[in-house]
Amino acid sequence: LMDSGEFERLYKKWFQSPIPPKGVNLGAPMSKELIDNLKARSAWRRKAQAVCEEVPMLEMLATVGMAAMMLLVLSMAAEYLLRLLGRRPR
Repeated sequence: LMDSGEFERLYKKWFQSPIPPKGVNLGAPMSKELIDNLKARSAWRRKAQAVCEEVPMLEMLATVGMAAMMLLVLSMAAEYLLRLLGRRPR
């Protein structure tokens, strides 16, 4: 998601564009910390992928780990936005 630009596209869709059905726009740009974190994870993933290509099981584990990391990042972003809006996370 990060290397392909899909994460940025999804972030813009949900945090910087009108959200149906009411067209609410959260207007929350990515913080410098999030951008730096994404770049660092992309670099880590490229290094890990080079190692994992030699061992098929490691490649599968790395893919599952990256998916879990993306869920964590999106969860943290949602919690941050709820705090900005003055709402408590569930």
